[in-house]
Amino acid sequence: MRAFIAFVLALAVFAAVQVQGAQYNVTWADDGSPIDLSVNCSDVVQFSWLPRHELEQSRGYGCGKPTIRNFGEGVNIVAPLVFANPGTYTFACNIEDHCTVGKQLAKVHVGACSTPKNTINWAYRRDNASYAALQLTCGETLTFSWTSGRHDVAEVEKPDCTSPTIAYYGNGTRFDNGTYFPPASTGSVSFTYTKAGRHHYKCDVPSHCSVGRMLLTVDVTCPTKSASPPPRRRSPPPRKWVHWG
Repeated sequence: MRAFIAFVLALAVFAAVQVQGAQYNVTWADDGSPIDLSVNCSDVVQFSWLPRHELEQSRGYGCGKPTIRNFGEGVNIVAPLVFANPGTYTFACNIEDHCTVGKQLAKVHVGACSTPKNTINWAYRRDNASYAALQLTCGETLTFSWTSGRHDVAEVEKPDCTSPTIAYYGNGTRFDNGTYFPPASTGSVSFTYTKAGRHHYKCDVPSHCSVGRMLLTVDVTCPTKSASPPPRRRSPPPRKWVHWG
């Protein structure tokens, strides 16, 4: 039985490997030159730096914008990213004056994808690339879909493979001895968002998050309704003058 489970887990790793596109190598530095790059969905953008920097994906372009997810901070770091949706993704290093003076900013423009918008081809990645966070608005639906390999979806508290699970969406089986029988080799899970907030998802099959980088952050915002203008005050009626004789 254990040998069979191990064999199935091996198939789960090798059967669903994400197809790679081109790779763009970016030297992440506070050299006064912001980065502006156009890529395709299947491409990998690899940020790397030697001195101390951080790679923060931000909500909007500019210094000090709200951080959606931090993909690395420190020295001698390589941070490859892949993009699941078309659109513009923005990044900054907000350490000291790296952004304000060194203009350490990046825009990555992602073209059309082979999958429909808001559909994640949920697969084990062999290029070591992390999914850049998605930005959605209330009312949108996100679908995780897989057609080969065995995967599931678990919502976790933080963008970390060891973070506690909030909810589990899958049909894998965990045995008392600690072994795990993965879910079906095809499936999909969808979420429709009605409230603003941040969500973190991972594949709970062993090693698929920690090694296969199956971890995704979703940042949901709701458009604010503009306040209605106050009702217009009616002009008072004209005064009538009475002449006393």
